[in-house]
Amino acid sequence: MGTQDDRLVWMVAGGIGSMILALVLVPLRALTPRNVSNLLVAGRCISSDHESNASLRGAATCFATGHAAGTAAALAALGDGSVRGLGIANLQQTLVQQKVILSTDPNRQPGKAVAV
Repeated sequence: MGTQDDRLVWMVAGGIGSMILALVLVPLRALTPRNVSNLLVAGRCISSDHESNASLRGAATCFATGHAAGTAAALAALGDGSVRGLGIANLQQTLVQQKVILSTDPNRQPGKAVAV
């Protein structure tokens, strides 16, 4: 199991116009239920605290978590079939190849820890 930083899937920027009001870091473990193997959840079903939930329930974020969950499932199926054994760097690199924005930091590299 990785640390919170290296388990990061992407971040969600919520705001009005060009003013960012909140940044929410969404780890892969938010999409994986604790007591169920090889299940991924997306959209409003993901695990979050009360404060983050407001930013995470919007349609765009639901699409993004669905994209991440689908990509993670495909990568797991191509590997040993284990969602929990999926390498975060591989998932992040695949999402970047699919033109997903994982960070607003231009120096951030997929699979590397991020300063919060």
